[in-house]
Amino acid sequence: MRINHSRSYTAKFVASVINGDLLPAPAWRAADPLQVAEFREEGSRSRPRVTGFLMYDDAALYLKFAVEGEVVRCLGTAYQDPVCRDSCVEFFVQPRDGAGYYNFEFNAIGTLLLSYIEDAERLDGGFRKWKPVPAEDVTEMQVETTIDGVVDDPDSSPRSWALAARIPYSIFEPFLGAIAPKRGDEWRANFYKCGDDTPCPHWASWAPIGEQLNFHVPEYFGTIVFG
Repeated sequence: MRINHSRSYTAKFVASVINGDLLPAPAWRAADPLQVAEFREEGSRSRPRVTGFLMYDDAALYLKFAVEGEVVRCLGTAYQDPVCRDSCVEFFVQPRDGAGYYNFEFNAIGTLLLSYIEDAERLDGGFRKWKPVPAEDVTEMQVETTIDGVVDDPDSSPRSWALAARIPYSIFEPFLGAIAPKRGDEWRANFYKCGDDTPCPHWASWAPIGEQLNFHVPEYFGTIVFG
């Protein structure tokens, strides 16, 4: 069942392919911002300001998060480490109605956790129907952050950081086939901020997720319109 709400975002087409450095790319100036500001009461009083951006071209999605005012913790360094325990931003996306969704989860140093989830009912060690995306399927993905190296100082001051990722459509193809969006297409998605084991635990979303603290609720995803 899809929950109807007003959260909709227009991803703009990148007129020229972004090559080289992602974070300082001038094309971001044209992208509309969205706010990841639906903070959960289960968290601490920490309310970092989190802004998301999404663009696309013929070959890839371009994702960016900017985080302001967080006491950062980052320990995960290997692909598929549980980065939600760190200072983390997440992009869950369902390109096709009736199919599964992908949970792109990044900590502040760019470590990625990624799965394809068709049934998000919680079971020990995972979900009812899901598959981790193999490492070889993400080799063409590009991730850049403004923080370099493990961070583990609970007494540090709040700081700002940013992350950008280029997500080729080829990542989706093993489960969904050819999926490159066209102008006017709509996908379902949500943007998240969390930090389960950070000095100031917090959980926030772009589109509200309902009564329970659970990001894996695709029925609450908002709409991405490709402009």
